[in-house]
Formats: sequence, C-alpha cells, structure tokens
Amino acid sequence: MINDIKLVLSDWKMLVIIFAMPVLLILYFSYAVYPVLKEDTVVQPVSVAVVDKDNTIESRILISQLEEIELIGKIHRVSEEESLSLIDENKIAAAIIIPEGFVSSVVSGDNKSISILGNVKKEQQAMIIKTLITGAANIVSSGQAVLYSYYKFVNETGVARDELNREFDTLTQDIIMKSLDRNSVVSEIKTYPGDNLTATEYYTASLLALFLLFSAVPVSRFLLTERIWGIRSRLATTNAGGVRILTSKLIVSLLISIFQMSLIFFITSKIFKNYWGAGFFIISAVFISGVFAVSCWSLFVLVVSRDQRQFEIIRSMGILLMALIGGSIYPIAKMPDKIRALSTFTINRWIQEGFMKVFSGERYPDVSYEIMCLVMIGAVFAVSSAVIYKIKKAG
Repeated sequence: MINDIKLVLSDWKMLVIIFAMPVLLILYFSYAVYPVLKEDTVVQPVSVAVVDKDNTIESRILISQLEEIELIGKIHRVSEEESLSLIDENKIAAAIIIPEGFVSSVVSGDNKSISILGNVKKEQQAMIIKTLITGAANIVSSGQAVLYSYYKFVNETGVARDELNREFDTLTQDIIMKSLDRNSVVSEIKTYPGDNLTATEYYTASLLALFLLFSAVPVSRFLLTERIWGIRSRLATTNAGGVRILTSKLIVSLLISIFQMSLIFFITSKIFKNYWGAGFFIISAVFISGVFAVSCWSLFVLVVSRDQRQFEIIRSMGILLMALIGGSIYPIAKMPDKIRALSTFTINRWIQEGFMKVFSGERYPDVSYEIMCLVMIGAVFAVSSAVIYKIKKAG
C-alpha cells in the first residue's frame, strides 16, 4: 500500500487533475454555464406595446392588469404607428391593439377582436403573448355564455329587475377579473429536490461523481500495469495474495477520494458558502456508496481491457458518456425522456441526486433510494467483473 501511495504521488499530472480540476470546473460551470442554463429554463419577461384605441376605464384597467403579470416586462403605451416602429427596431416582442368600442362590444356580446402584431425576430415570445391573450379571451367567451344563461334563467323566475341587474353586474365583474388575472399563466415545475440550490452547490453535486471517477483511475492503471509487466505474477509467489493486492488498491483509491472530498468540502464551504449542514452519517453514506460504485466500475473497465491503450479508451469514453447522459454537464430535467431513462443506469446521476439532497438545507434528508441505486450498480459491475475475470482466466 505504501508503494501504491508513492506511485500516486509520483504522477503529478494526475494529481493536478484529481485535486485542481474539481475546483476549476465548479468555478467555470457556476459562473459561466449555470446563468445561461438558468435563463433558458425560465421564460424571461417579455416587452410589449399596447395600443388603446378604446381608451375607457375598463381598457385602462386591462392594461394595468397586464403590467402586474410577471411574465410581461416593460409595456409601451403608444400609437399603432409607434408600435410598428418598435417592432421594426426589435425592442418589443408584440403589439396588443385594443379596438375602439371594445369594452362595450364585450358587454353587448358583439366581441370586437383584439389584434396582436408579432415580431418575427422574437417568434417564441410573440407566441407567448398570443397564448396569454387567447387564454383571457377564452375565459371571457365562456363567461359570456354563463352570464347570458344565468340572466335568462333568473329573468324567467320573476326576480325583480334591480336585483337581477345587481346580481348580473356582480357576476360580470367576477368573470372579467378572472379573465384579467393571468399571473398563473406560467408555472414553475420543480424537478429536483434542490431547486433552491446555489450555482456552486448544484455543480458541486453534479461534478462530484466525475471527480470520484477520476480518482479511481490511477489505482486501476497500476493494476493493469502490474498485470502487463508481470509484476502480479511475481507478487503471487510471495505472501502478498490477490486479496491483499486488491485491498491495497481499494484503500489507496478511498484515501484519494477522501482527500479530494475534504478539499472540495473546505473550498466550497469556506469560499462558495455551500450548505454542508446535513448529518455526517448521511454525507458519509452517500460518499461511501458512490466510492463503492465507482471502484466497481473501475474494476470492470480494468477486467475488460486487454492493454493500456484499450483501458484509456474505455475509461475516457465511459466518463464522457456518464457526464453527458447522467446530468453532470447538462441538467437531466431538460433532456428527452429516453435520455432521462437511460441516465438511471449511470453512477453520476445518483451521486448527484444524493448530494443535491445533502445541499437542500435539510438536516436529515432521505437519501436511501440514491444509496440503494449506487450499491446495486456497483454490485452489478462487481459481479460482471468476477465473471469476465474467471472466463478470461479459464481461457
């Protein structure tokens, strides 16, 4: 084991990757990539122009209600000609034109149409405005059907005209306000337990698995080198049996991972202010189960590789695929359903979700499912490695 530690310390390039890259990657993704993904995830406020040709109290209330919607940013109250200029200058996504006599037409049931002029350069935002106004119009249409049915029914029952008008006005006001209250047109869908995480917390969780995968590389490489150079055969003639050799490699791998984890813990908690307030046992359980899965995967890559070149190719491709599919670079929530289903077989997916729960702010988060998945994946790789090793040995 002492010899293995010396070999690890002598490979300074690998030490840079193991201990420096985690900090650099967390910094890069947190400050460069995360803001872009965040902006793409949530719809940004849309600037629009409103042309109020009706110019009534109700139409002004309508515009005021639009200003209250978080989805809509700046509203330009302009003429139709000015709205066209704003579209040409690409300053707005759409222009909403309220026709003259609009409010009175709604009351009478004639329903003059609101026009929407969209900006082709901001097609998606223009479609959002169109959907927003169409939704409000549909509520008005449904409300009108309710109002006239109500008016006809109550009128036939012989209710006094004053009472009928009072009830009709109250119901009309209620439906109009519901049609205007479109603040809930966009809802936020929470996918992960850590939607309240900071950028550094999110990418610390998502990249930890990759850091652990890299920390297992030198140990696997030493095993392969010993096999290729015949060192393992010579060691077999001594009292250093196969179990002792493998145990040494696993211990060294664990020590590297613990040192790496300690470095990440210190930097992210002191500099990035990550939340590490979850119970020590819970953090350790996620970490150990992750190291177990990573070690078994590394052992599997070692067993299936015939030489150093093949080992490097399989290892690199494996880490790259897991990084892409498992959500270490691009959020799983934004991936297609088939990719999300495929990510359940990756190690980094479950290490990421386990640590996202650790960072979620709870003292004792439930990480049992993530630990179970990591143990199962590790067991599959371990059993597969044993079977392939026996087959190769027999051959």
